[in-house]
Amino acid sequence: MIRKSQIRKRKSNVIDKDVENAKNTTTVEQSSKENDEGVGMNKRIKRMAKKKANAKSKKENILMSLQCRISPHQLSYVVKMLSKAQRETVVNMGFGRMLTINTDSIPSKLAYFIMDSFDESSMEIKMQNGSIKVNENEVSNLLGLKNVGIVLDDKEKQKDVELMKKKEWEALYKGKLITPANIVKRIEANMDDVSWKFKYDFLTVFMNTLVGVNMDGRCITDYFNKFDESTEVEDVNWCAYICNKIRCCKDGWKKGKK
Repeated sequence: MIRKSQIRKRKSNVIDKDVENAKNTTTVEQSSKENDEGVGMNKRIKRMAKKKANAKSKKENILMSLQCRISPHQLSYVVKMLSKAQRETVVNMGFGRMLTINTDSIPSKLAYFIMDSFDESSMEIKMQNGSIKVNENEVSNLLGLKNVGIVLDDKEKQKDVELMKKKEWEALYKGKLITPANIVKRIEANMDDVSWKFKYDFLTVFMNTLVGVNMDGRCITDYFNKFDESTEVEDVNWCAYICNKIRCCKDGWKKGKK
């Protein structure tokens, strides 16, 4: 016969096993729950990191814009209405390729990209797959200008008394600001003029629509300060002059500035 003490012992063992099994089950469930929570947390972290990376990438891919003070509009307009004799004069000046210009604006985002990518120390436009050199030869290839002649930066500034031609030309605009628009109006009103005055007009429209203009819209005419009485527009190496202007075009400019 099985004694009562043995029965109680067996029941106790069974209960102990049940308790142990219950503990193990709880531990497994807790471990499983913790694993699930850990996996969920990792997924959330990954989603947040991906979202942040996408936002950063999107922000970096947004091109800023640069509002240009200059526009080729006046140059594009004036070449279309020149007389035959004036067109021939432009060719003789060395600016013949400008007669085919057919754009009247500069895309603001493209302007910002070029400005931001330009390295004035190396005179290069830096890009992901290389760089574009900016020098006299490239300016000549792009604009069709002669890369020979007088380098204005090598000449001394003329005294005021020696700038008679410049003063005579400026007198044509007495009472008016010398702006590209006002110069174009004078050309339009004098279609038979092929004199040095027309050359000064055309050169100044070109320089102040493609190279640079004062902040208030008035034309930059400092190149005439290096002209003596015998200097002709066609005698000058304009590629060298333009490159020197490009070299200092980022003075005072900061990235992110519109």
